[in-house]
Amino acid sequence: RGIPASVLEKGPTSSSAAPGSSDHTRTTSDDVEQPLRCGSCDAAVAYERDVFSMATEGPVAVFVNPGGFFHDIVTLRSVEGLARVGPAVAQDSWFAGYTWTLCHCGTCGRHLGWQFDALGGADPSVFWALRRASISRS
Repeated sequence: RGIPASVLEKGPTSSSAAPGSSDHTRTTSDDVEQPLRCGSCDAAVAYERDVFSMATEGPVAVFVNPGGFFHDIVTLRSVEGLARVGPAVAQDSWFAGYTWTLCHCGTCGRHLGWQFDALGGADPSVFWALRRASISRS
């Protein structure tokens, strides 16, 4: 199952309270080894090989928070160098059955996204959603 050639290409996605869709193209071996980096300090925070879909529409989605802010995200199985900020919150979660916690770059402190933890036996038990505007590709 392929992922976008680069999850950071800012192509059209649909925005709603539900996951959006993206252009699905084949992934090359070079793509999956590309580190995703903090857009502020260039610290490696994930790899494209860890991108996965939490929805049938694909790994890229646009969500709106209760404050009306749009967040264009990509979901990942694994990250590195992120710091959790604050408590886990179940209210207003974009993913049913999961709590969310803010995540910042552990090097510079920039908000990069959220960690989602399952409340019960959901699979996966944990995953991350990073803001595409806050990360870059090498």
